[in-house]
Amino acid sequence: MVDGSPSFATRRARAWPWLAATAAVVLLATVSMWRLALPRGGEAPPGVPVVCPAVYPAPPGCSPERVPVAALCTASLVVLLGAQAAGARLLPGWRRSWSVAATVIMVVVALLAYRIVFYT
Repeated sequence: MVDGSPSFATRRARAWPWLAATAAVVLLATVSMWRLALPRGGEAPPGVPVVCPAVYPAPPGCSPERVPVAALCTASLVVLLGAQAAGARLLPGWRRSWSVAATVIMVVVALLAYRIVFYT
């Protein structure tokens, strides 16, 4: 009788699309957070200070307190991505459903990280 279940190597090979999707989410979230956090100086003519309106949340580049928060959120996203990659690579029982769940969790964490940086 032929066993129709996928082999161990086939199950492991299917994890890479989910890792790629997670890496794309992390990249997008990181770029978005740092666009909010980094100060912008090129919008005003030389010698004229950039004036930020007093609104909450502050516009992009107008809150220097966002830089350490963005660094912490970026580091946490990279660590979680590394944990997902290590789990898919090293754990013998890694399943496709775990890859899907890890990707969904990373999307939620990335959205929360962006919101945290936005309201800092």
